[in-house]
Amino acid sequence: MKQPLRLLVIVPMLLGLLLAAPLWAADSLAPAPVSQQAEVMHNAPPGELILVDIFILRPAGFVASLVGLAGSTVAYPFAAMSNSTDVVSKKLVEEPFDYTFRRPVGQVDY
Repeated sequence: MKQPLRLLVIVPMLLGLLLAAPLWAADSLAPAPVSQQAEVMHNAPPGELILVDIFILRPAGFVASLVGLAGSTVAYPFAAMSNSTDVVSKKLVEEPFDYTFRRPVGQVDY
């Protein structure tokens, strides 16, 4: 009794997987043409620069983000009096954060 019930459950599941597999294939998952891959590799930064970026510049940027956040909290009352809070937040918070977390790896000239 259990064997036919198992077959009634497993066979439709397998058929569904086999028939649905072509639906999962999409053009967006297709590999890029060789010319585009070669262009990306040609424009990629050297490995040494990527390592320097990951091990030195990113941690320094993280520290700069923390220092900038602390400095902006101290400078905010003075900036509010002079109506320059947008400049303080951009220079002390946004720019170090963007440099650390939004910049592509190895792209030092941001």
